[in-house]
Amino acid sequence: MLYEVYCDKFVEVIDGKPKPRGRIRMNPGLNIVLGETIIENSIGKSTFLLVVDFCFGGKDYVNSNINNAKDFVHTHTINFAFKFGDAEPDYFGRCT
Repeated sequence: MLYEVYCDKFVEVIDGKPKPRGRIRMNPGLNIVLGETIIENSIGKSTFLLVVDFCFGGKDYVNSNINNAKDFVHTHTINFAFKFGDAEPDYFGRCT
């Protein structure tokens, strides 16, 4: 299963200032991507799902016709880990 996703370009806005987001750890079973209750659009839900697809080998994250993150963030690396059973996670990185 996809265990963890990290990129130094992932940020969250706290008190009006962008702060590094840190690692996003998945839970076994169903994981849900939610937005804030106040803001519903342009907060990264769809982009994050494209990042998950990118971790599995997809190309839509870097396809500017579908997503413009690469145009704004430029070249960056998505780091991720897969974990199977009780084994230690295996870490990988994929550059845009």
